[in-house]
Amino acid sequence: LVEQLLTEARQQGDSLAETKLIFELVRFYAENEHWSKITVLLKDPSLLEQLSGTDAAEGYVLLGTALQKQKKHREAMRFYEKVTTGSGHFRIAQLNLASALLRQEWWTGAQIAINAALKENKAKRDELDFRMFTMLGYSQIQFGFYRDARESFRNVALSSQYAQRALLGLGIAALHQQDFIGALNAFDKLRIQTARDIS
Repeated sequence: LVEQLLTEARQQGDSLAETKLIFELVRFYAENEHWSKITVLLKDPSLLEQLSGTDAAEGYVLLGTALQKQKKHREAMRFYEKVTTGSGHFRIAQLNLASALLRQEWWTGAQIAINAALKENKAKRDELDFRMFTMLGYSQIQFGFYRDARESFRNVALSSQYAQRALLGLGIAALHQQDFIGALNAFDKLRIQTARDIS
């Protein structure tokens, strides 16, 4: 139906309707993980500039995600950087930007992106914050910042869905510092968790 409406909008020369329909098609393809179709539809990213601020920000995130799924991390970064502070999509864009930076081993840039996203949330910490702390902690382990990693993991609430990953990371960071008591404490807390995941 959307494709049919899109053809009609093109025939009538209604560029705004065409842009909105393309955006709805992009949303559909994102939900169904057809990443290459998104990049084909948005081969001219200036289409997103015609949308309202919220939709444009979401479009940049979706296009960046589609590019990342196709291993085009540097290209994806350009679109994440277009999402400005104050947007409801800013924190997701910064998280994805950090992921793209880490894939290229640009750790400092990733840390800056995560910290910017964490500062954006003025409310009580939520699952997205806990995900970012977990991601930050593991990247800090990867680059040898074990004390900083432990601090990052300590910011994850035990009630979070990321708690088990954080406890595992906390134990690994403690092991690297040869703090065997701290590692054992973290692993004991992990072991008694009722929900089981790969951690």
